[in-house]
Amino acid sequence: MSAKGTVGTTSARKNGTAPLSPTTLSFVGGVVFLGVFCTALLLLGERFPQPRTVLMWMVAFLASEVMRFRTPTGKGNVSMASTIHLAAVPILGLSGLLPAVWVSRLAAEPV
Repeated sequence: MSAKGTVGTTSARKNGTAPLSPTTLSFVGGVVFLGVFCTALLLLGERFPQPRTVLMWMVAFLASEVMRFRTPTGKGNVSMASTIHLAAVPILGLSGLLPAVWVSRLAAEPV
């Protein structure tokens, strides 16, 4: 079977990864769009907390994103991100939590 004429197939195979199908790309794009849209809807009626508080929690979220350790079986990783996100819900509320989580996840992605 030849990969000639398929966009990205040759370079993806050289890197050891398979290219994403158009269905997968549209699904991921739809999920991201819905996440941003729902965040915007939730933030419209909420009172935003002080920026210093959001910034402090954003730094804590970023630290928790990179705090990963191996499971006892050695077959997976555990992240502390969900734990600290849940701890921040009663303190920040959704209006402070959602932007801080989005920015920290985007910043942690390259790490």
